[in-house]
Amino acid sequence: MFPVSQKALLLEPHNLIVTALKKAEDDDSMILRFYEAEGNRFDARIRLACPIQTAHRTNLVEEIESKIPVTSDGSVELAVGPWEIVTVRLKV
Repeated sequence: MFPVSQKALLLEPHNLIVTALKKAEDDDSMILRFYEAEGNRFDARIRLACPIQTAHRTNLVEEIESKIPVTSDGSVELAVGPWEIVTVRLKV
């Protein structure tokens, strides 16, 4: 899916810890789950090796809760609260 020479995922800033990156259960989307580990509010940035086409926040069972805008460079930015667990559905 991704060229070997590229990183498959970039998640910033450093205090966001990835716990899962997998294929969605019901389609070809990717599910990314991470949490904020320092107890602070941050804006997260997600970038994949391939441009993101659509992004949605989901709950833990992958049900869509809200749409996340995709930037012109194919990445996603979203607010993350202190200690928050975030699950997003990404379509590339």
